[in-house]
Amino acid sequence: MFETLFTQPHVLAAHNLAPCLESRKRFLLHCQEQGYPPMSIRKIAWILLVFSKSMDLCRPGPITHEEIAFAVDHRVRLTRSGRTNDSQSSRRLFIHTATAWLRFLGLLKEHQPKQKPFTRYIDHYADFMHDQRGLSPVTITNCRGEIVNFLSTVWHPDTTLDTITIHDIDAYLAYQGKHGWARTSLHALASTLRNFFRYAEGQGWATNVSVGIDLVRRVPSAWRSLTADHARR
Repeated sequence: MFETLFTQPHVLAAHNLAPCLESRKRFLLHCQEQGYPPMSIRKIAWILLVFSKSMDLCRPGPITHEEIAFAVDHRVRLTRSGRTNDSQSSRRLFIHTATAWLRFLGLLKEHQPKQKPFTRYIDHYADFMHDQRGLSPVTITNCRGEIVNFLSTVWHPDTTLDTITIHDIDAYLAYQGKHGWARTSLHALASTLRNFFRYAEGQGWATNVSVGIDLVRRVPSAWRSLTADHARR
């Protein structure tokens, strides 16, 4: 399996000598059968390599989500191209991939969360991303996570999608910017929210928000307190 992904001998050796060899191979083959492109599979292989060195998977009992997050935050620091990536987006990808692997192995203790009031909107949008846009499962999962995080922050008992404003989105982007998100990551987050609200507006769930997100991404930060109507004028 690894011979089809990597060519450098020391990289092959690292993957073949790391713990949980067969289970890592099975999961990568599963990802391949699901249509993941080679670049994504190589990234998944790297994450599994690091995670397998960072957590004891041979201990008895299922593994919780909290244990996964702890192992990711204290993971073994292996370098690739001489660098490590400690961004929030990298952390989320590590947690997502490790969780999917452990679920595939039947080792994950699943949450039993109470369904959030906005879940049905996100489910509809996920179906649209898969059926109409043909996006990969990884992309859809990442988009879902970012939208859930945003809506969880702004949602209150009396909230509906059509009561969310550009100010809510602007404040959320500003908060993430102050807590370690790089400018490129913020642009990607803004694009994800813009696309979701554009879809929501098409479904009649929201009104006149997506155009404001475009403006927030492009105007200087000093203008961000302006309303969408003022910015258009």
